Amino acid sequence: MKGLNLSAISSSMRLVLLKPTYATSRPARFLHQLIQQQQQQQLQLQQQHFQQKRATCGLACGTAMCPGKCKSSRRQLDKTKGLNSAGHKHTGSLAVAQTPATPVVSQRDEDQVLEVRLAQAEDALVIPYMWLRDHCRSERYFNHTTQQKIPDLELLERDLTPQAVRADSKGLSIKWRDGHETDYTYDWLANNFYPGQFARRTKRILWGRKKMESEPLPAVTFEHHMTSEDGLRQSLRNLVKYGFTMVTGAPPTAEGTRQASERISPIQESMYGGLWTVSPAMGNNDTAYTHESLGAHTDNTYLTSPAGIEVFHILEHDGTGGESLLVDGFNAVDTLRRDDPKAFQTLRDTPIPFEYMATAADGKPPYLMKAYSPIFTEHAGTGELLTFRFNAYDRGTMDTVKPQDLPQFYAAYQKISQVISSPASQFWFQLSPGTVLLVDNWRVMHGRSAFTGFRLLSGCYLSRDEWISQARMLEAL
Repeated sequence: MKGLNLSAISSSMRLVLLKPTYATSRPARFLHQLIQQQQQQQLQLQQQHFQQKRATCGLACGTAMCPGKCKSSRRQLDKTKGLNSAGHKHTGSLAVAQTPATPVVSQRDEDQVLEVRLAQAEDALVIPYMWLRDHCRSERYFNHTTQQKIPDLELLERDLTPQAVRADSKGLSIKWRDGHETDYTYDWLANNFYPGQFARRTKRILWGRKKMESEPLPAVTFEHHMTSEDGLRQSLRNLVKYGFTMVTGAPPTAEGTRQASERISPIQESMYGGLWTVSPAMGNNDTAYTHESLGAHTDNTYLTSPAGIEVFHILEHDGTGGESLLVDGFNAVDTLRRDDPKAFQTLRDTPIPFEYMATAADGKPPYLMKAYSPIFTEHAGTGELLTFRFNAYDRGTMDTVKPQDLPQFYAAYQKISQVISSPASQFWFQLSPGTVLLVDNWRVMHGRSAFTGFRLLSGCYLSRDEWISQARMLEAL
């Protein structure tokens, strides 16, 4: 999340303890509101707080330049504000002096959780003490050189009740009863506490034919894609947002395909090699190597981990037809969720066999690949769609459904097939030499119409982990 305006956010905040059952799935936006304050406002508030401490301490100890950290100044400040400086450990009283930018801290240790809440917000972020201690990023528990966790094998044997909790405009500081201290920024908590990792910088857009035909296609010029970090970031944002992107003006050669692809990540080797070409003249035992049409599908469904991105680049075509087809699988699932919740649940909970068989030929070994997966998976906590896997050509023999459950399964499978094949879901367009198409193979299906003549297609696969890592590094995800 970014760009939040805090002008409408109340300066009064509180940090209290509630029972774990009060947890919410929408905390990230409230934390980000806190940490996105304008620098000028932060500086002004810090200066005001310092002046307040110094003035109070002058009353308590007579030292005009005291920074407000001596015991007498804290006692005087507590007295002025009506606070109990010794009671914040257990009674829920304030642990820090309140300023317009500083949350109030209180504890109810019997609940063993902390909550961060804006004054006017109905939802809050509830964080168990156990989680906070386990995710300490101090040198004792985290190696900042290797970016790896240092296991705490005595975690559950420790007294996980904080001795003191302090909060300022930037984050939390906890002093534990064993003397260890931990600091957390609100930004880090927002991105890492459940389910903060799904707070995307780029919003996913579900689409159908009408939306794609009414807006400019997600595309970046070859020069911008290759030479500019901003261009690469835009390509990655398109992939996150729409599930595909185009690189226009590329050299209409296999080398042009390679360059556009490797700008995203290294090419992934597979049974087809690295960079490959497809034409009917090759005669492979796959429908892709024919003149026939191909319905919408994702690739590598028969692999435990399918390729993350599939790349397509038309190099030559001297005939007619061969239009490209894209279908947003996530949009199809969302449609099914709304129209037929029972079918949605059946497909979500039913693993389907996918397989690929090939005989030995041209020096290549035989293959018998098989994998099991539901058509789609979702995050158990947030419901966010994670994967989509659909290929009617590679669906194996149904050995995963009990006989009595077959009618329900086939009804659900037919329902999603109808959504996918609906004209409202299908976006057709004509690729031409020089336009490289990159498709998120974990979300968007591809296909083509039948064609005549000679048609040469260049392409490759890119690893899911590689391109997602690149997207994170460039803040596109």
